[in-house]
Amino acid sequence: MTALLKHFDIDAVSPPTFFGGGGPSLHNALVFPFPASRRHCDISPIAARMLAMPHERAEKYLADLTGKYAAHLEWKWIDADRIGTEIASFQGAVRAELWRLVLGGRGA
Repeated sequence: MTALLKHFDIDAVSPPTFFGGGGPSLHNALVFPFPASRRHCDISPIAARMLAMPHERAEKYLADLTGKYAAHLEWKWIDADRIGTEIASFQGAVRAELWRLVLGGRGA
């Protein structure tokens, strides 16, 4: 295995830099997350839960979810600009679904 790693000019002894070692960095990967606004199976239940909550609590619930989602994207090394775009898209999709539920007659 060491010979194979050395063939690809990878330091087989030290771990990659994201573990604190001096090996190759994986920060150069370009990762595009699946658009959150397209995750209808996630968005519909979130909007339905928000509809059943008081306004302030629903807003806090959405803020907590988007914070966790942003942290998850950051953990996956998604670019900060892309994270902002994804969060805005996700919030917009949840709010659009919420309005669809309200205007569609399923609201409180």
